[in-house]
Amino acid sequence: MNYRKKASDDFRFSVKSERPEDTMTPEEFYQTEDGQHHATTSGMRRVQTLLAKRLEELLEITQPGKHLELGISAGFSAEYFQEKGHKVEGIDVAENILEITKEKGFKANVGDMRDLKNIYKEGEFDTVSSISALQWLKGDAKDLKKVAEGIYHVLKPNGKAGIQFYPKDNIELDTVKKAFADHFDGGVVIDNPENPRKRRIYVILKKNKFKYH
Repeated sequence: MNYRKKASDDFRFSVKSERPEDTMTPEEFYQTEDGQHHATTSGMRRVQTLLAKRLEELLEITQPGKHLELGISAGFSAEYFQEKGHKVEGIDVAENILEITKEKGFKANVGDMRDLKNIYKEGEFDTVSSISALQWLKGDAKDLKKVAEGIYHVLKPNGKAGIQFYPKDNIELDTVKKAFADHFDGGVVIDNPENPRKRRIYVILKKNKFKYH
């Protein structure tokens, strides 16, 4: 998998501040007042919409299809893809947040992105996306491999997937790259790499039937 970025080859970064992802599970976080607020504010809607739009651009999606959102949360990014004509489904481990998503009319499963092969049929989706969710796995190589295998399983031949997430450091990012390299063609795009507040990291993937069996 190629590594595309807007930064020098020796680019390194590390997030110093403690985040909820470092000490909690998503189920625990979204039970808190901060978690509820984080998932449902108009500011979060704006951010999630912009991130979904950027993923759409990077994936070069030319026509709508059946789309799976991993970590769908309150459904802001799903709403964007739905407005673009996609038939959207989602999955999230935080059951209380999915109550909001289902009220919006989305089909959403309570489940773990590491268990996609046991939840969805093989080749069921044209595209897959995940926004601000993968960092909850804390860079665990075994868990990331399960996610990669699951995304490969649910995608149609030549299907595409895009993941935006907030790795703790470049080491975690490298672990993610390695987890997906055996399954997909693609690469990593980093917008604003030198600005920690505006830095956005995207993993752009295309299913290659010759890479993994």
